[in-house]
Amino acid sequence: MKAEHDPLASHIFISRRHYRNANDTKGGKRREINARLSFNTACELGFRGSLDEWKRLMGAVACR
Repeated sequence: MKAEHDPLASHIFISRRHYRNANDTKGGKRREINARLSFNTACELGFRGSLDEWKRLMGAVACR
């Protein structure tokens, strides 16, 4: 029996890779926009955290 893929987990994995590989601008706008867009998609897939939690999950902010 094959396990079903979790769409949210797949989205997190792909979004982290895209975030790390993004060539950012001087002001950091490109990564900010990408984080916001992927956050909106994650919310549609069932993510219940805030945008700040999503950025931390993507690796944008160091854990405290």
